[in-house]
Amino acid sequence: MTKRFALDRDGRRIELPAGEHVAGRASNCLVFVDDPLVSRRHARLLVTDETVEISDLQSRNGVKVNHVRISKPTVLHDGDHITIGEAQWQFTVLEPLVPRDARKTVETEAFVPPPSRPTLRRPSSEIATGVLQPVSVIDSAFSSGDPAVIEHVVGGYLRERLATLQSGASEFPGLVDATGYALRLAADTRKPEWLDWIFDAYFAAQRVLLTHTVDELHTLGRQLGLGVTPTLKAYVAWLDERAESLAPTEQFVLRRLHSLAETLKHSAGPRPGGGRG
Repeated sequence: MTKRFALDRDGRRIELPAGEHVAGRASNCLVFVDDPLVSRRHARLLVTDETVEISDLQSRNGVKVNHVRISKPTVLHDGDHITIGEAQWQFTVLEPLVPRDARKTVETEAFVPPPSRPTLRRPSSEIATGVLQPVSVIDSAFSSGDPAVIEHVVGGYLRERLATLQSGASEFPGLVDATGYALRLAADTRKPEWLDWIFDAYFAAQRVLLTHTVDELHTLGRQLGLGVTPTLKAYVAWLDERAESLAPTEQFVLRRLHSLAETLKHSAGPRPGGGRG
């Protein structure tokens, strides 16, 4: 049976399907590392049915396996530790999936479960705090290409999530996904107010933005004429107050936000399309 592999970090698991994958700071990397010390394309993972091989893509700060920097493609073994920048994963060999037709008939017939009420299974990317908006619905809205439909579906979802946060919710487990929706919504509708939603949400959640999100805000903010909004000012001021306690990566984000504010101060233009309503 085909082996299965994964990388584990801080209670999170990234399964590695067969093929070639990249770890790095680029937002499309399977193994995304939000660290300014990490290259956009930092390492390659070559996954076959039997092995996983990691190699350094000529990055400046290198890749370590079991705390030793590698100089050539290296086959990983169960329990190995991989370090990229300040992030560390444990490589895990998982139990192979048992094909349905390989299961013993006696196991199927041995237990007949009692009737029970059906359980609603929510998509893993759905934010399970009360708002049901499956990712398929959001993807369908974006696929429609109709700005009115996109804003009705995605914008409605984002408004509800922000309202929940501002009402005192202590967690927002899907904040990164929602941030991606807001960036795409701003780009598709040409409304910079959806960029401002990001500052609102991260301020309410008291979280530090990811580096690649700030990169996107630099690009879209200039294109859409965001301007230095009160929400951006409040968020940056909140981070400034905590600057001494921020990790190096977070301090880098704060510097990028100051740069963003300075850039937007000189590039702000009229806001097309109105507000978030």
